[in-house]
Amino acid sequence: MMTPKSDRPPTGRVARALRAAAVAVALIGPAASSPQLLSPPRGTLGPGTGESTDGGPGDRTPVSAARAQPWRTWWEFNQDPYLVRMRAPAALPVRSRPLGLQRPLRNPRRPDQATTYQEVYPALLTALATTRDVDLQASCLLALAKIGPPPEAISKALEFTPLAETLLPFIRAANERVRDLAVLSLGISGDASVAPLLASIARDQPEGRKAIRGGKIDRRTRAFAAHALGLLGASTPRRAERALIEHELRLIAAENHDTADLVVAAVIALGWCPLPVQVQPQGEPAIPGGREATIRALLELDDRRGVDFRGRAQLPVAVARLLAAPLEPLPAEAGLQASVRLFELRHELVARFSARLHGPRPEKLAVVREGLAQALGLLILDQATPADTAAIAALTAVAIDGQETEALLSMIALARVCGRASLDRGQTARDIRRTLTRLAIEGSSLRQASALLALGVADDRGQSTGQAPALGTRSFLARRAAKGSPAQATAATISLGLTGDREGAAAARAGLTAGNFADRGARALAVAMLVDGPGLETIRTELRSPLYRPYLTRDFATALALVGDTQLVPLLIGRLVNANFIPERIAAVQAFEWSTDPEAASALLFVLTEPRLGTKQIDDTSRAFAASALGNLCSQDPLPWNARIALDVVWNAAPPSLTDARNGGGVLDVL
Repeated sequence: MMTPKSDRPPTGRVARALRAAAVAVALIGPAASSPQLLSPPRGTLGPGTGESTDGGPGDRTPVSAARAQPWRTWWEFNQDPYLVRMRAPAALPVRSRPLGLQRPLRNPRRPDQATTYQEVYPALLTALATTRDVDLQASCLLALAKIGPPPEAISKALEFTPLAETLLPFIRAANERVRDLAVLSLGISGDASVAPLLASIARDQPEGRKAIRGGKIDRRTRAFAAHALGLLGASTPRRAERALIEHELRLIAAENHDTADLVVAAVIALGWCPLPVQVQPQGEPAIPGGREATIRALLELDDRRGVDFRGRAQLPVAVARLLAAPLEPLPAEAGLQASVRLFELRHELVARFSARLHGPRPEKLAVVREGLAQALGLLILDQATPADTAAIAALTAVAIDGQETEALLSMIALARVCGRASLDRGQTARDIRRTLTRLAIEGSSLRQASALLALGVADDRGQSTGQAPALGTRSFLARRAAKGSPAQATAATISLGLTGDREGAAAARAGLTAGNFADRGARALAVAMLVDGPGLETIRTELRSPLYRPYLTRDFATALALVGDTQLVPLLIGRLVNANFIPERIAAVQAFEWSTDPEAASALLFVLTEPRLGTKQIDDTSRAFAASALGNLCSQDPLPWNARIALDVVWNAAPPSLTDARNGGGVLDVL
């Protein structure tokens, strides 16, 4: 196994920038602590204690007050595709996973192949093999999985061990965090040959017990294995492999229907594993091994007594995602039959879900209604059928009178319908915009903020089809971004960023220098989406401040990374190594996730492999954060690896293995 030279110094601009950063931090001294710590997306605590899966370098930080405002939480879980399109428009839309994807989407932030596999990959292998620090081990495992196996020619030339063989020994680790993240890394790596082992772990079978450490397998580890199976099912282009994974996931869901962690993991994973559409004769049961059979199995699970309510809450979105998945290439007649069958299924499920959302006998649990609302947003298309009309009416009623979270999600669903509406349904789009605008004026303060965000989703420039620009809506958003309550102004600002309306940039940049840190950070991302020069200059000035405000630093740095700022890397390296508090390091890692600076990888390699930065010793925690950042930077996928799991998730029905705002360590909390 090739190892990098530990005494290789950085060259040129990077070396000078690193020395300058070290001197600057030494002169400034420790920064004062701020009492206002705001939450970044999908949070957890860090670093790990070495005693549990909870928290660690590379994990996101805990969500606190933001969870009290549903519109903020929706944006936290769903913002990644809107940000990634600034660098990889081909990654959108992210609604479902097609079968037989010919070419994987390329991550434009990824360094060239030589840097990735001749410098970064060997450095991570060496760090993994030589460290006893559990956080560094965990970060290296995830980073290697996100980067993926080297091309065959490079692997042979450098004598690399196959990636799966590198990861597998760590599923026997004594430390729970390392063990769980090793299991998860097997799924991220995309090597479907490990699917039978992951299924055995998830189902707590003898083979899985033997592979782990013997004895009963912990529920969290089993849930991580189920999520890993879903990642493999989503990534493999091979029909047989996906069919095997789908079968195992159905068994996991059925055998553990009353166990939240496992049934939720299996249900979400099934939504990303669409099988071919096989049309059966009229009145015959669904053909096993086909997509309709998966859908029917999920619906039977929904009707089964004793199923944990959190699994039932996630189930409608999984079903909708399967229906939304594109068809595999088929002969003309077979393709037409499959399309007709999917349309019939869609009509059936739109009617079923809308009746349960707001019918004569609606679903009693609010969290299940939240899942139903989001599913309808994925299912309602631009064919005006009676079921569509009834579903739009049900969503409208819940948006007006429902509880805050289900009202927000109904507004978002309506906004998606509006954005997809063809010119033939212009009146539908106008009616939806009118409803959302009225709620943004007349509703409660929180509901007004939700409606303002939904207006941006409705007029999002990323829609592949839709109405002509709604100039009146954009003007309304600009006025609300300039004045109103902080929450309403911030929601309107995000919406301006989604629309791409640069005429509203002045309103977006107005709140960058004062107010709540969360609001200022969200405005910074909107300024980046608008590529507003004056606003970006304000962000640069603010980012140079030495004050301790890590999550504002994260959002401001992310904004600059999205527009390709060339002065960002030295600043982030200084923050990463010289920070006195863990949240500062987390902020730097998250900003690196979006960096396109070609020097970023070299700078992070310096932190991972060198003993000192100037006069300051580089500790293992800094190395762990650097490893995590390298994995994000060199990832094959333009989207963060868990972004698809986060999309349309019912966060109020999330078990700890999915996301845990208090203790962290869930699948959605890991960078």
